[in-house]
Amino acid sequence: MSLRLFLLVLLIGCVVTAAPRSAFAQVAAAAAATPVEAPADPATAALQARWRSDPTPQLGLQVLAALVAAGQPAQARQWALQLQQRYATQPVVQAELGYFWYQVNDFKRAQAAFAAALQAELWSSEQRRNLQLALATAAEQAGDMATAIGVLLPLCNDGDVALLLRVGRMYLNDRNRPAALAMARRIQKLARTPEQQTAAEEFMVDVVQPANDTVGFYHLNQGYKHIRQHDDAAAVEDFARAFAVGAGRGFHFADGAYAAKRVANNPLAVKWFHFALDLDSEDHAFAPQQAYGFRREIETLERQFGGQIGSPFHAGMLNVWQVGVEGYWQPPVIGFRNGQVLQVIARMYENLRNGGYGAVGWRTAQAAFGVKYKPLHDQNVMISLEKLVAIGARASDDWLVRLGWSGGTNIDVRVAGGNWPSWRVFTEAAWFLQASRLLLAGEARLGWTVAAPRWPQWTVAPHALLALEYDTAAEQHRAAAAGPGLDLRWWFDGDDFRAPRRWLEVHGSYRWGDADRAGGPMVRATLSL
Repeated sequence: MSLRLFLLVLLIGCVVTAAPRSAFAQVAAAAAATPVEAPADPATAALQARWRSDPTPQLGLQVLAALVAAGQPAQARQWALQLQQRYATQPVVQAELGYFWYQVNDFKRAQAAFAAALQAELWSSEQRRNLQLALATAAEQAGDMATAIGVLLPLCNDGDVALLLRVGRMYLNDRNRPAALAMARRIQKLARTPEQQTAAEEFMVDVVQPANDTVGFYHLNQGYKHIRQHDDAAAVEDFARAFAVGAGRGFHFADGAYAAKRVANNPLAVKWFHFALDLDSEDHAFAPQQAYGFRREIETLERQFGGQIGSPFHAGMLNVWQVGVEGYWQPPVIGFRNGQVLQVIARMYENLRNGGYGAVGWRTAQAAFGVKYKPLHDQNVMISLEKLVAIGARASDDWLVRLGWSGGTNIDVRVAGGNWPSWRVFTEAAWFLQASRLLLAGEARLGWTVAAPRWPQWTVAPHALLALEYDTAAEQHRAAAAGPGLDLRWWFDGDDFRAPRRWLEVHGSYRWGDADRAGGPMVRATLSL
């Protein structure tokens, strides 16, 4: 068999939707079905002897074809291994070996051989495409979906609906529903003929409405049973089994995600919230605010870094203006566990104005380093231990222990806009160890929030406030103030799967107080990162 014949076989031997075929593929298929090794063939032995004296690639492939045709599959495999090693840089040999390995169901070797053949530049565009299709088929059969998809995707640039469907099925078989859904939408846009449109619709149904598989729905029911029994770990296992066989709609993925969150499997919870949002884009089972809640969960579960920059100005008798910055890091795994939070923090602040004659600028720069811990799942209680480090000459070195609690309602974005009642409460106790200073502070706001009609991420919140303070270092320990206030907030940096990560708020109020430090106008700008 000549080299030209092999090239001709490669040119015509591969079909897009079928398994790779070549001249060797046909005889190899027959050999694979031969249960007993055939006796030695004198003609084949003569070919082997010729090859040993003249080891050309063409003659080596002829020996392989003769071994397969003679019904000697074991010897054919050994000979193919020898050829694959000896002619590793011969693309024609590697291509034919790819077809051989595929037909004897050795898909990993077939994948390697096709990949090696494709390294050469001698192929025509049609031959290269056929080899790429053969490589994708071998990789798919070997369970290497990533390689199969990676090979086929560049071939889909011309809008080949059949290939796009093939890639979409691979995504679905690999349980990558978001990618399968994106591919289904792309196919629907490109489908032109009635046959293509029917195939596109059937594929979309498979993606967004998996069959009610008995086994899958049994596991879904078991998952909900375990949730009722407060066994979230077992529920997560059952949901995973159900999703693996194609059962489950958007709300099933959402319920599974919340169960995964409760057992602190944050990556799995994020993945299932993604699925819930993707599937809901087609069947719209969730209310807009409910879907937004999933986006907020994803943003919270993925967050590891953050911080705030704030600049409060209290005119009044004190006439104090400060600027501060705080950053935090949440360690992986232990940083967020179903609402329990551990943060490593660092912050610094200084006075920009301090009455008429107080110290300002770098001399007042104060740094702090420490940890914060939120021990409760459902209450925003925060404990922190910080080391205060003096940077400026008018700052201090100390240890600070803080215990705080905050609460509120309707603070986040409402995607439907409108207006609603809102309230916030904050209280904190701070103990400076070396200075033996105790500071208690609290503030409550009760008001109404109004969202911009077309931009719900913009909100205005007029309110009434009450502030209380107790400071053992102050001349007048107790202070209280009340008055009207206004908050302007802008949420930003969100996307289709994550709620806005950051916000900028400007707070203004006028306070009537019973101590010099309590009353007067106050303005505070805060950027949360």
